[in-house]
Amino acid sequence: MFSCKKEQQTVYNIIPVSHTSGTFTLQIDKTINDSTLVLKWSRFPGKGFKQYTLNRAAEVFKNGEFTSIGEQLKTFTNPDSLTYLDKSMPFASDIQYTITAVADSIKDYTVAYYTYRRPNTYPRLRVSDALIDRQQKVTYLINRDSGLVVSYNYATAKVLKTTNLKRQVGYSALGSFAGGVNNELYMPTTDGWLYILDATTLTVKDKIYVEGDAVGSVVASNEKLFVSSSDQSFGSFYNNSLKIYDRKTKMVTGRTGEWNNTRLVLLPGNNVNFELVDIPFNLTPYDLNYYTISPLGVPLSMVDDPYHGDYPLDPNIIQAFPDGSRIISSSSGSVYTTKGLLFEKSLSPYGNFRDFAFNSSSSVIYCITANEKKITAISYPSATVQRTFTTQLLPVKIFTDGNQLICITMSNNSYYNNNPVFFVEKFNL
Repeated sequence: MFSCKKEQQTVYNIIPVSHTSGTFTLQIDKTINDSTLVLKWSRFPGKGFKQYTLNRAAEVFKNGEFTSIGEQLKTFTNPDSLTYLDKSMPFASDIQYTITAVADSIKDYTVAYYTYRRPNTYPRLRVSDALIDRQQKVTYLINRDSGLVVSYNYATAKVLKTTNLKRQVGYSALGSFAGGVNNELYMPTTDGWLYILDATTLTVKDKIYVEGDAVGSVVASNEKLFVSSSDQSFGSFYNNSLKIYDRKTKMVTGRTGEWNNTRLVLLPGNNVNFELVDIPFNLTPYDLNYYTISPLGVPLSMVDDPYHGDYPLDPNIIQAFPDGSRIISSSSGSVYTTKGLLFEKSLSPYGNFRDFAFNSSSSVIYCITANEKKITAISYPSATVQRTFTTQLLPVKIFTDGNQLICITMSNNSYYNNNPVFFVEKFNL
């Protein structure tokens, strides 16, 4: 969260935002380093010049909050004073400058603006989904509304790559292909495609037309892709819209499913067959299904939810226990067995949870709560609170990596509400 001084010859990628009034303009004349620059503005075009006033505003992180600050940098009474060296800018990603030229008449003034996007400060993204590669220490942060993806190394705290599919996406997955480990990123889109990205470069390698419109989610294992589509080509309704693809051939090996456009969750722990559960997005009350699929990608069995809405479920809030024996879902933290889909208990009826992670034995569930800057460690099955961790920003996703918690957090009071700052915060267990 601190920048380093750079040599003067370093080239910076500056993204300007300029506004002018008539012929009066404000721009950067010279960039000395990422925190020092020379501003230049045009001469006042009117008559009866009185003064220029230069102001600066930014949003800085202080005492656990992003706070807007503004200050007047300098007043110039000479109409030929047209530059200013700013060597004390705040640590903020966007620095907003305003130059106002005033004449003798208070009604005769003109204003110009410039926003300097300072590099090496705070990364920005509205995160709605995230994946983790623990081996590479990389998390993939996704805005599902826009299709924007950022790969971020949480060991070095650096953004690695960014790409944008420029379309809405469903829930994505990492997978291993052709001898690589987590070397592909699979992103389903709302226009019926499954995009295959190189996980290192985030370039599109290939894509599969899944058919239908919305593709709700994808999971991947052993070079098989399990895709929740809305393809009705198998029958008159949406049954059998869960399609299984062989990654190498991109051919369908089998179809199953009861509903279209669902959230798929791959269950770990079975060394023989694939096991999955899914919850539909567009059905209320929510329904839960369990599937077994052979290593060749052929469906073997399906078990339907015995409750059909008696207990809480949420396709946007669901995680599998590390051994695959249970899932947890909904803001209440409702736990179900995967064999038989039997409800066990809720961690809290009013928990307002938004994501979960686990220790290796599943005896502790780490929970993040909407609108609270904390992580709560809850023992299971007793559902007692063991400890809490305080975050700097609001948590949106959480993972474990060995003896660390990896938590994706976002600001909530930014100038740029559609493009908030995110942190990847780490806690030792």
